[in-house]
Amino acid sequence: MMKKIKLSKKHKKNINKFLFIILILISIEISLRVIGDIYLNKTAFRKNDFYLQDNAINILTLGESSTAGLGVLRNESYPLQLERKLKELHPDKNINVIIPVHMGQNTGQLSNRIEKYIEIYKPKIILIMAGYNNEWSLAESNLHKFIKGKDSFKVKLYSFLDNLRLYRYLRNIHIRYFVKNNKQYSQSLKNNQYIWGGPEHVRYPIKKWIYDLSETHRDEFINTWKYDILKIIETSKNNKIIPILMTYHINPTYLNSKEFVDLAKKEKILLIRNDLIFKKIINDDTINQYIFSTDNWHPNSKGYELIAQNIINEINNNKII
Repeated sequence: MMKKIKLSKKHKKNINKFLFIILILISIEISLRVIGDIYLNKTAFRKNDFYLQDNAINILTLGESSTAGLGVLRNESYPLQLERKLKELHPDKNINVIIPVHMGQNTGQLSNRIEKYIEIYKPKIILIMAGYNNEWSLAESNLHKFIKGKDSFKVKLYSFLDNLRLYRYLRNIHIRYFVKNNKQYSQSLKNNQYIWGGPEHVRYPIKKWIYDLSETHRDEFINTWKYDILKIIETSKNNKIIPILMTYHINPTYLNSKEFVDLAKKEKILLIRNDLIFKKIINDDTINQYIFSTDNWHPNSKGYELIAQNIINEINNNKII
């Protein structure tokens, strides 16, 4: 018969203190989530009767900064240039191209919110150009479902912490007020309102081990991308929405065009090859006229116009509208 372990008053007191601290942390986490949900429902998730009109043709664009139009005026982003061009071609139709808050999102975050997007925006078409941020953003990432071996625990722990509102809030405070030589970046955070994603919560440059993962675990990253994109496609189809997959103008290093082609073919959906139109201007050495020299990746207004026109051509050719 096992003897009961008697704890001293001091040990009991320490255990009670520990449990009290845990309870406080859980309460703060729950409070932050509730406050966040209330905020989102009043802002990004607020329903707009304008999109619910019976004759509305709503096109939902899913992506991140290259969809939101980082670096250009909002009306110069590819979705709003697309909207103007479609309205010129179809003046008798009520066409709306919608851009949710996109900065910093990975495909896990997009797939987690696809049902909410559909509920709010009632789209007839969904354009998907996503996956670039998967290399560095592990918040809500599904990478842990596929990665094995010595890096598995590290990824799971980092993803778990990144999903905690309290952890992200404290990290944000640390970046804003305690990281040296970070004044310019901190100021840029105050001038932008990012709801999801990582830019407002991540210290730059990103830790090297995170980027190294995509080099050493390429197949796992591809499988994560497929897993998330398939969920978006299947949810779209189940709601009788037309999903359209798009390559980037310049694809991520871990994700080449073949992956887009194979997935679109397997799911029997339209694929728009933005990489091909940009390949031409890369080959003739005029690429700098279409992207920003600051990062050599984000398109400028001319680059976004190329993407918008490419979408128009494919939509017309396939008689989607």
